[in-house]
Amino acid sequence: MDSRKNAPPPEDMRAYAERYAASATIPYDTPAANTYALPAALLVGLLAHFLGFSFLVWATLEMWFHELGHAIVAWLGGFIAVPLPFFTTVPREDRSVIVMLVVAGMIGAIAYEAGKRRRWALVGFAGALAVVQVLLTFVLNPAQSTQWWIFAGQGGAIVLPTLVLLAFYQRIGWRWDFWRYPAALLAAVGFVQAMFVWVGVARGTAVMPHGSAMGQESEGDMERLVRTYGWTPESLARTYLLVGLACLASLVVTYVVYWRRARALAR
Repeated sequence: MDSRKNAPPPEDMRAYAERYAASATIPYDTPAANTYALPAALLVGLLAHFLGFSFLVWATLEMWFHELGHAIVAWLGGFIAVPLPFFTTVPREDRSVIVMLVVAGMIGAIAYEAGKRRRWALVGFAGALAVVQVLLTFVLNPAQSTQWWIFAGQGGAIVLPTLVLLAFYQRIGWRWDFWRYPAALLAAVGFVQAMFVWVGVARGTAVMPHGSAMGQESEGDMERLVRTYGWTPESLARTYLLVGLACLASLVVTYVVYWRRARALAR
């Protein structure tokens, strides 16, 4: 049998492909996904913590979120940075024009593609990145910007998992309809672990992370922030906890908004 008889006319190929792609994806904004996915992922994170998997989480998920936190803020500040397992290298103390242009180009590409697809949350995210880049590159001097990419290690362990969880609700592409589920699960495990660390440090029931990949006796991020930039352990613990609470609040608000949206669409 000639399969060409069942093929759509050439002029309908694009519409046919779009309908096929739509039918092949896991749907967004379903009541089940928007009601249970985020709480279930956070519950797995709680179980991982209480079952004693903290070291495993730290050595895998939290480590990468930590190093990417360093690298992303360094890139936004115009520095060359290479994230590696357990440490991030920033080989030069001065800024790179190439890094500035590449980062600005990537932010512009995100904004353009998101605007073209009417993904306004992603447009807003790109705008926020642009503001941060301007602040870190043109408002702060290199030493001040360096302070924040050092700070962003522990900050990244909180903020980056939050962004992944918020992205669960966004139609990003690249089969995100499927990959958002395992990504949300992993991000939730990392987020819960980071929150327990800083709640414990702020309450005095846990020890502040210290040392570096070279060992606990070597100078790490916390020691550099205290020695060079005038932070105190108390102010660091308080600031990281506030970052975590702000991220938690953003998750709660986003969850409520998309839960209500799914219920409204299901009527």
